[in-house]
Amino acid sequence: MIINTFNHARITLVEGTSGQGLIDTDYATLKKVFGKPADGGSDKIRKHWTIKIDGVVCTIYDYKQGKKYSSKYSVPLKYANWSVGGNSKLSHTLVQGAIDNYNLRIKVENQ
Repeated sequence: MIINTFNHARITLVEGTSGQGLIDTDYATLKKVFGKPADGGSDKIRKHWTIKIDGVVCTIYDYKQGKKYSSKYSVPLKYANWSVGGNSKLSHTLVQGAIDNYNLRIKVENQ
């Protein structure tokens, strides 16, 4: 599995992407797997990653959970729900697979 992270992705890389689902993980794990995130750049997203896994464009982001979007229902990053976007339904599977591989490697190393 080849993962490339683009912290300052060109707009053309993410054009045509759309939501593909949610992933079950936390902020700390995302940083360990995909590196430092980029700032959201909008009121709806605080942090995001733009990556390619085996050539497939994937985005990971916390959608509509920050204070700028809704001060009444702000969720700390460590408890945020993370969305996956991409230009293929495969995007979600690849992102979850990268996280699962990381978690399995950590479990084996700690035995």
